[in-house]
Amino acid sequence: MKQAEDATIHAKVNCDGWNQDTSTPIVLSIYQGDVKDTLTSTDENVTAPDPMAEKQMVAGEDTEITEKGTYTLAIVGSPMLDDGTIFDLPEPQVIEYDGEHGASIEMTLTPKAAENVTEADIAAAQAAAVA
Repeated sequence: MKQAEDATIHAKVNCDGWNQDTSTPIVLSIYQGDVKDTLTSTDENVTAPDPMAEKQMVAGEDTEITEKGTYTLAIVGSPMLDDGTIFDLPEPQVIEYDGEHGASIEMTLTPKAAENVTEADIAAAQAAAVA
């Protein structure tokens, strides 16, 4: 996370090969508070909270958060490229925002090797696209 010039939080997602016209959307979920441990938990009894907001992202472009507070930013479903490429999801990132000092975060989606793609990955990417 780096200091931004203005007093907002900028989030940017990098995704090689992503095309706004032919790829499924990249959706950034924004959660109130620090819920990273909950989102990354493998415990079946842990229920992930509902996001406070979801934003469709364009790869390489910034989106802004202007309300002060603590947030967890997460990409919850992989976009799918027109050639069927899907991506490993980056770790959720927690941001403390005091309303005065802006910050900039970047998340990078890395292509999943074709031999590691499971039917569950494809189903999750399709579900994310439909949502």
